[in-house]
Amino acid sequence: MHIDRILRASAFVAILAASPAIAQEVGSQEHHPGAAAETIAPPTPKPTPATPGSGPGMGQGGMMMPGADGNRGMAMMGECMGMMRSMMQGMAQGETGTAPPDDPVAGAFAAINRRMHRDMVVPAGAKPDVAFAQAMIAHHQGAIDMARVIIGFGSGPEIRTLAQEVITAQQGEITFLQQWLARQP
Repeated sequence: MHIDRILRASAFVAILAASPAIAQEVGSQEHHPGAAAETIAPPTPKPTPATPGSGPGMGQGGMMMPGADGNRGMAMMGECMGMMRSMMQGMAQGETGTAPPDDPVAGAFAAINRRMHRDMVVPAGAKPDVAFAQAMIAHHQGAIDMARVIIGFGSGPEIRTLAQEVITAQQGEITFLQQWLARQP
């Protein structure tokens, strides 16, 4: 019984791991006809010497950071940085092996979170609306994948119903965002 559950969870995680790559291939062909169907990781930024547009308040690529002009956005930027720091600490703690290695649900959630956070990275210089849409697609896909884990392993009828509702709602939002991105220049 225990081995059967581990095998079932392993197969489920493998399917979850493959689904974003397939979805990305299909999705990229819709709004990038003729483009190669491959996943390309964003380039790792390299440290550069000080140049015009690289001073205080400037982000990668010489983009002005939100709030760098001293407006109320600075407080929001501080809050965002604090949330990001907390998320990164939580992710690091989650990878220390605190969950039993044979816990299929914890393993699935850890894999989903890693992929979701990786896919939410916004390239430097991206238009804010486009960056938001791209990050939200990854975020919503993560919610769908987590809900599928609950459909597969959850036992509470209310939570299983909620998980199905999450899948339906998030799929609708992903479709909207993909269609919106396809219309962008």
